[in-house]
Amino acid sequence: MTSLTPVGFVFRHPLAFTGRVLRHFHANRGVLLAGAVAYYALLSLVPLLILLLVALSHVADKVELLTLLHHYLEQLVPGEAELVMAQVAQFLDHRQTLSWMMMFSTIGKR
Repeated sequence: MTSLTPVGFVFRHPLAFTGRVLRHFHANRGVLLAGAVAYYALLSLVPLLILLLVALSHVADKVELLTLLHHYLEQLVPGEAELVMAQVAQFLDHRQTLSWMMMFSTIGKR
């Protein structure tokens, strides 16, 4: 009797494969792990994006930067762009203090 390759098993027994995947996903707490990855990604990406925005505001014109960001935010989160832009404007108003604080907090996380 020939043994099936993994791909052959999936094609010949799709329901059995799906059942095994779901059982193992549940046994390994897949939802909890996925939530943890999303949480840590959010905690890592938001400060990085703020730091990049502050750095770009030193190089590019603030009005052009805000206009471009508003355009992309309207596509990404259509109803919430104005709220996000108000927070971004506050960050840019305090960019000198914020850049030092973020640099020290980034160094301190090691």
